[in-house]
Amino acid sequence: MTATLQPTQQATWQVDPTHTDVEFAVRHLMISTVKGRFPNVTGSASFNDSDPRSVALDVTIPVASIDTGVEQRDTHLRSADFFDAANYAAITFKARRIEGTIGERFRLIGERFLQLPLGEVEQVAIAELEAAAA
Repeated sequence: MTATLQPTQQATWQVDPTHTDVEFAVRHLMISTVKGRFPNVTGSASFNDSDPRSVALDVTIPVASIDTGVEQRDTHLRSADFFDAANYAAITFKARRIEGTIGERFRLIGERFLQLPLGEVEQVAIAELEAAAA
């Protein structure tokens, strides 16, 4: 069942870690592309229905969950040479605005943090959000 939100109602969703992955693709030596994902993402998203572009999205990505399909590479990526997962267990992303068409392909604009703030970044996202009736 789908709920209709009142024009000024605040809507909040929890990220479902069983249905959410953060995926990436990185060029390696300019001859191949390494793809991977971070499963078990947690967080929340909220917006005021009268101004859905003013989103508040807070996501936590467990660094140790990195999965490229090659365990030796994943172990190296978790090491101090790359993510240093033993000392920095999570990547966070805090989006504060949306550009594009909601319900289709759009950009989330926000800040990403690992060991230090990495500055404002754009994340391309495709999302379907539905509020369930209580």
